[in-house]
Amino acid sequence: MNSGKDTLSETFVRTEDLTEEQEAAVESANESAPDPHVGPANSELRAGDHNARYLYETALGALPTGVIHLCADGTFLGATSAMERMLGHPPGWEPPEGGLLELVHPDDQEVGIAALARLAGDPALEPWDSTTDSVDLRVRNADGDYRWLEARGTDLRQDSQIAGYLVSFTDVTSRVEATQYRSQFFR
Repeated sequence: MNSGKDTLSETFVRTEDLTEEQEAAVESANESAPDPHVGPANSELRAGDHNARYLYETALGALPTGVIHLCADGTFLGATSAMERMLGHPPGWEPPEGGLLELVHPDDQEVGIAALARLAGDPALEPWDSTTDSVDLRVRNADGDYRWLEARGTDLRQDSQIAGYLVSFTDVTSRVEATQYRSQFFR
């Protein structure tokens, strides 16, 4: 049943229908409104952003890849819930006093240290390429067992919102074990 009126256009106010005073008020409100696309990620959340942030964090937690945040000096700042779940740690888990390196298998620690040095831009080493470089490390989980994790890092020290490194980890235990099995089986 169409009354001949365009109900969609009635939903919005056309600027030509506004008085000069109303138009000035709308323009002033638009100019003083914060731009939702500008500002630090860690700024106070606006009311409408809470659900978006919750969805974002939930989606990150559901991914098979975990992410840890390290400050510029390498200190652990936090991890996604996927990283905690991957290693069997409870939410809000903190690494041992000796740092994350204590969780890395002793035979893989040199590889981990070299990867972090490359990521940090050590001039004596080949630069780290965050799009292609990765390392496989055995990392101890909460039960004391080791899982093979593929690590990829990104240097975001120049980003004022991160001011450090983001390192993503994917559990590749099955892949590594299958490769080891094939190499033993097909000798």
